[in-house]
Amino acid sequence: MSWLKKIISLLFPHICLLCEKPLPWEEEGPFCKECEKEVRYLAKEKVCKICGKPLSSGLCEDCRRRRNKFDFSRSVALYEGKWREIIHLFKYRGLFTLSSYLGEKLWEVYRNNPIYETADYIIPVPLTYWTRVKRGYHQTLLLANYLSRKTGKKVLRKVLYKSKNIPSQTGLSRKERLKNVRGAFKTRNSRIIKGKNILLIDDVLTTGATVNECVKGLKKAGVKKVFVLTLARGE
Repeated sequence: MSWLKKIISLLFPHICLLCEKPLPWEEEGPFCKECEKEVRYLAKEKVCKICGKPLSSGLCEDCRRRRNKFDFSRSVALYEGKWREIIHLFKYRGLFTLSSYLGEKLWEVYRNNPIYETADYIIPVPLTYWTRVKRGYHQTLLLANYLSRKTGKKVLRKVLYKSKNIPSQTGLSRKERLKNVRGAFKTRNSRIIKGKNILLIDDVLTTGATVNECVKGLKKAGVKKVFVLTLARGE
């Protein structure tokens, strides 16, 4: 860092977006090391071979029973504590500028799982028109665009769309979530994805209801395989 930047950092200290403590001038990230240490990253943990759910070995019950329709999924970290707060800042508090920081986290997971490189296109989980208008941006599209710049893979933002508004999934049981999203995602101009592998991007994977409904729509349109990549994973 130049002397000018040092002086600026002293006059206008950079603070952690979570705990609001001043960050050392040499740290340029949005969060302090103490907050980041509390994040449970999944890269070095044992997880389900298919869906990436924390697990001692083998396949989780959902994957054994073939409830998950995607072919592979991994997530950056567990959806709890500080990581949950970070995602909420990005998704609900208007901090869309976090897309580069979070996109880099996705890129790290991408690089550590070679299967993602076999994807032909990147597709973000879509929002309804009115949700985009209310929020002011499409958070999963921002993440997809970041990965596109890193990988050179094209983002298809209009092929998969949300055909109806879905009430909040928060607090719903698995059965209720499945019913909530049934038939909510459809495809158009699907010739481009027929026989192709897709990298599907979302922010959070919990029960998998939303992602699986997206996958159903994609595979109905002739997609060969769908690989999922998300910021967070529920236990």
